[in-house]
Amino acid sequence: MNIIAIASKFVDANKIGGWVRAGVASILAGLIAHYAVKYPIISGFLSPEVQASIGVVASGFAVAVWSQLTKTDGAAIAKVAAMPDVEKIVVQPTASDGAGAALKDPTQTKVVSS
Repeated sequence: MNIIAIASKFVDANKIGGWVRAGVASILAGLIAHYAVKYPIISGFLSPEVQASIGVVASGFAVAVWSQLTKTDGAAIAKVAAMPDVEKIVVQPTASDGAGAALKDPTQTKVVSS
């Protein structure tokens, strides 16, 4: 089981953006506060505007990567197949995307051909 599959069980793709933005903002603010006391010259380079810009870029990148990895047909099928009340998922036999890969995966026992 890969890290994306494990993380997806706890934080879905719709919530990860908020977690990333909050994490980047708080970690960056903590680091700036810590090092600005030790090295006052840093506070001149990393103004609140620069901190916000770094936070936006970092969170945007993290959300983009997360979305690319988790918002696929294969990930959606795996998520639905993990639900205990789902008995089977019917996929077209000609599917060539993530649905087709799930159909060929022997560990996806709930995925069947129509």
